[in-house]
Amino acid sequence: MSNSDNSSSSSEKGSEDSFFSGLILKLVDKSKWIINESISNPKYQHRHAPCEAIQVFACTCIEDPFGTYADAPEAVVKVRYQYVLTVSSVAVADGYRIRMSPQEREMWVCQWNDMKNMIYDRCSCKSEPQRCTRCQEAREYYAELFYAGENPVEYTNKDTEKEMRALELLRKAQCPYTPWLIGVRKQILELEEDGPALDEHAIVGGYSVFIVMTKVPGEPLSKIFTHMPKAKRDEVREGFKEAWT
Repeated sequence: MSNSDNSSSSSEKGSEDSFFSGLILKLVDKSKWIINESISNPKYQHRHAPCEAIQVFACTCIEDPFGTYADAPEAVVKVRYQYVLTVSSVAVADGYRIRMSPQEREMWVCQWNDMKNMIYDRCSCKSEPQRCTRCQEAREYYAELFYAGENPVEYTNKDTEKEMRALELLRKAQCPYTPWLIGVRKQILELEEDGPALDEHAIVGGYSVFIVMTKVPGEPLSKIFTHMPKAKRDEVREGFKEAWT
């Protein structure tokens, strides 16, 4: 990992059980956090360029010069890093209602120039594609998707930016029902020659973002909700209503 030029925080390596575990993040408030074990499997975002791999880890505050986290030294860090566009990624075509078979998708990834004609043929304009706004938007959308799907870029996915803004708003509102933003670390993704392996589709030289947030107590409802007694499920529903209002 190397530091990005526009970040005032830094990172260093501790133990190396996996690529991210053991990484030490220094945030702008001078606190340091060590990434521990993963608490989710990787997920992949392919709809908007640049594509991202996303995984969540537990983390612990190991240096707190101002005592900010004395009562809550355990937190969560969501790692987002740039990910190569794959054949399975081409489901993004549904965004323009262009239906493709798996064979067409593979051809699209491998032969972009040929696929531009398919986009035009499937457009409802039935006129010169150069004059069709919809065709032009599709061309621009896919051109960006393919470039950012194969090359390192400095800008992050828009969903990442939205999540960071939302967590910051929740922090300012002191919402007791959700995580709050603690800090963000952005840096270039680099692999060490003898270091631990990362996803083979990660874009080396692309960005990685570490979003450190407070840890919400309890268990994920997705795992336990359907097994809870009705009375408990009703309590959860009432809790959501209270939090929403």
